[in-house]
Amino acid sequence: MEETRQPHQVILKNREKAVISGAAEVDSFDENRVVLVTNLGVLVIKGRGMHIQALNVESGDVSVSGQLDGIEYIEAEPKTETIWGKLFK
Repeated sequence: MEETRQPHQVILKNREKAVISGAAEVDSFDENRVVLVTNLGVLVIKGRGMHIQALNVESGDVSVSGQLDGIEYIEAEPKTETIWGKLFK
């Protein structure tokens, strides 16, 4: 069965609000940084006083408010396996 992807879109309004579609999960967040896993990569939103206003897990829609200073896509770092993980396979 083929997986259908929701279109990914970022709408920035006056550097005070970002509305993101196509988010698979919220990886982490605090008042200075929100990290989202989207269907097109990891999205990092940096700013001050940020809050997640809305999160719809089923549709993949996220709304973030605050003073938004930057939006950046980053490559996910590959997870390295520990020596214990290799020994106990």
